[in-house]
Amino acid sequence: MANMNVWVLFVISHGMTVRIELYFTSEECWAQFDELIKHRNIINYVKAQRLSWFGHTNRMSETSIVKRIQKWKPFTGRLVCIVVVVCIVVVCVLLLVVVCIVVVFLSVFFVVVLCVLLWLSCVYCC
Repeated sequence: MANMNVWVLFVISHGMTVRIELYFTSEECWAQFDELIKHRNIINYVKAQRLSWFGHTNRMSETSIVKRIQKWKPFTGRLVCIVVVVCIVVVCVLLLVVVCIVVVFLSVFFVVVLCVLLWLSCVYCC
């Protein structure tokens, strides 16, 4: 581990930065990797591979799952989430108001019933 070479790449893909770390334990491993990418700059090689993959998927039929995933756009965003949260808060407040109104109505109803019962007991008992 002490003789390990580390190459760190930062690749920007769809607005996100991806950190790629390449660990080489010996010069031989690095030489094999360098041969694999044909002695090119690794960042340009990764970009070329991404373009190659894009061209490959772009030539696929429209029904291909890979192409459908590539063209997929998320249907929710920050604005939609804010609207949903606001709607939930409004519904909760309305439910709270309805519960308060029901509690007040029931309280008044029970007070009236108690008053009527007291009045009836006074009228018939006295």
